[in-house]
Amino acid sequence: MPGENGGENIEKWVKRGQAIDELIVFLVRHGETDHNREGRLQGRGGVSLNETGKAQATLIASWLGKTPLDAIYTSDILRARQTASIIARFHPQCSVAEMEELREWDFGEWEGKTHDEILEYDKERREAWVEDPVNLPTPGGESLYQVRDRGVSAMRLIRERNPCGRVAVVSHGALIRAVITAFAGLPLEEALTLRLDLGSVSILRFDEDGCSIEAVGFRPGVDTHVTLKTPSMPIAVKASLGALLGTPLLTNTRNPRKWP
Repeated sequence: MPGENGGENIEKWVKRGQAIDELIVFLVRHGETDHNREGRLQGRGGVSLNETGKAQATLIASWLGKTPLDAIYTSDILRARQTASIIARFHPQCSVAEMEELREWDFGEWEGKTHDEILEYDKERREAWVEDPVNLPTPGGESLYQVRDRGVSAMRLIRERNPCGRVAVVSHGALIRAVITAFAGLPLEEALTLRLDLGSVSILRFDEDGCSIEAVGFRPGVDTHVTLKTPSMPIAVKASLGALLGTPLLTNTRNPRKWP
């Protein structure tokens, strides 16, 4: 929890003790791929990490190597599996469990395309989807509500399998954003504006009171110090979204959210 002076070194936070009945989840967004760099909708596509992505995954792995993990879970999509495999090198005691529930948003017919390419041949459906991506599925794919429901179900299953301890969960941008907004009590629409860089880590704490969000979008090797001007700020209010945008943060653990 942030100190009363408003700042805390997140690396010290990772190594601190924990209550016997709590589960700490490190939600990892996979490293960069060439499709990320080109602005393509990857979805379920099997695109490998590029050199930047491998370097990002290595920074995460090194950072997580400072604390023992009890389990590693990953989406079964290639870029996530590759990121999880790099993390696992620092935790030989952990096997890597693949979960379909942790997959990226299914973009259906639009996968592998840029938005400009989609506009060239599917302008009407694309413009309709942009107006309401939360409720409207992509052609042959999913809505963001479906992504959120999958993500929350995955977190529930992981919590059941791991009542306490520390686990790494490697997934994708849309799913992690949707999960964060669900547990923050924010409208799902806000997931579309939440900054979450490739190769970043967000931290959730589960205990008997529910779920607290400890950090959002922390980038190992880039963000070395996290400052929160208002340590007691509850995240479960819409006004807190401004603090979520553009910067990693630590939040108040005194205001846990129940399961959404």
